[in-house]
Amino acid sequence: DPAVQADLYGALGTVYLSVGELDEAGKLLHLALARANTAFGIRSEEAADAKMYLQTLEYARGHYAKAEGLARDALSITEHLSKPEPVKVARYSVAVASDLIEQGRNREGLALLQQTASFQQNDRQHQDFWLENLNLQAVAFRRLHQYREAEARARSLIQLDRRLHGRFEFQDANDFELLGKTQQAHLRFSEAEESFRQAVSVLRAWRPDSDPAVAEGCLLLAADLVEEGKFGEADSVSRSLRAD
Repeated sequence: DPAVQADLYGALGTVYLSVGELDEAGKLLHLALARANTAFGIRSEEAADAKMYLQTLEYARGHYAKAEGLARDALSITEHLSKPEPVKVARYSVAVASDLIEQGRNREGLALLQQTASFQQNDRQHQDFWLENLNLQAVAFRRLHQYREAEARARSLIQLDRRLHGRFEFQDANDFELLGKTQQAHLRFSEAEESFRQAVSVLRAWRPDSDPAVAEGCLLLAADLVEEGKFGEADSVSRSLRAD
């Protein structure tokens, strides 16, 4: 049964994708799309969902233009269904925006994000999707050198993330790193230092110093300390990693 096969290949493909086995994931997800096309049609909701799994795969591979094409196909299919789901339309729009931003097409990406912003902000059942939107807006505004807009999005992201998931969760570290990078780009190094210190504090509560995420957080902090002329403190942060 092609419908059953589509579900099975899709489920197995996403498992391989989640553990970084991209080649094996690709084989299975392409099979899932082929079976979905056969069972439900090339303009079906199931085909759109299968394309979005492939979009995730191509994004993970760094093939952002190919990922954009898949996300746009899925979005077009979903928008033209007899009863399109607003949540999926918004999610797929954000996926297109993410691909655009990774290609340096920040203004195009922002336009799509802002189109979905009102719906996602008020969709109380799926606030994690609004988190993703805020994160991408902060990145795009920073790359466009609109630092106040970027920082406002980063601070909103921190507040919403804490409301949804609590304080001192692992995601806090990513949020504070995003804020710190924005402040650093705006040459506000002392504020960036505080943001990076909060990120490192969270990371070390969750992971050992040997973890790459901790190392990256410490390097961000050390680089910022160098910008402030605090060379001794920067060296101390770096040596704390080498000691571990």
